[in-house]
Amino acid sequence: MKHSILSLFCFASLALAEEEPLLPAPINALLPKIKAGMTSEEIKAVVVKSYAKAESRVGPWSGGTGSLGCRLDDRFSFTIAAHTNSEGRQVVSKDARIYIYDWQHKRRLEIVPYQWEGDGEAASPVK
Repeated sequence: MKHSILSLFCFASLALAEEEPLLPAPINALLPKIKAGMTSEEIKAVVVKSYAKAESRVGPWSGGTGSLGCRLDDRFSFTIAAHTNSEGRQVVSKDARIYIYDWQHKRRLEIVPYQWEGDGEAASPVK
């Protein structure tokens, strides 16, 4: 009996999670505004327009690379790949990998830029 109740609970949880978008509209709208070369302060200036209580975060660094990001609210945060530029400032990298964290559902969404044009059909995704 325990297994059937647990199975029913898990099924209901999955169904509820599928009813909401994988990426909330406010996050989806702000990500394209974050550009290569932006500093943590510039990222926060973009983010606070949608998430007034957003807090800038600097992730782990090793040498000249690391991550910048924001805690948007109690549920969501994100990090984006960054590097130290020639002026010694920590900035968003070109073609940066982005991680969106959903702390409520304990999920991480990874967004990775990938260009397949010019590399032929072998490199393109299945149509």
